Amino acid sequence: MIAIELWRCEYPARCKQAACTVNATVIARYVDGQGRTLHQFEYCEKHARVLARTRPDVKDMREPV
Repeated sequence: MIAIELWRCEYPARCKQAACTVNATVIARYVDGQGRTLHQFEYCEKHARVLARTRPDVKDMREPV
């Protein structure tokens, strides 16, 4: 089972969504059933919210601000 964890992005990167030029603030980390990272993408806040809304297996790992 693959799940997605949302983490705070602490390094400079651009959003990986096509044609988006906003700086990334979120890392979407795809993990297997034992928590090992399979791959990850950097997203802006807007596209991270879209991902969280459209996928039932997203867990937000960021601390509340």
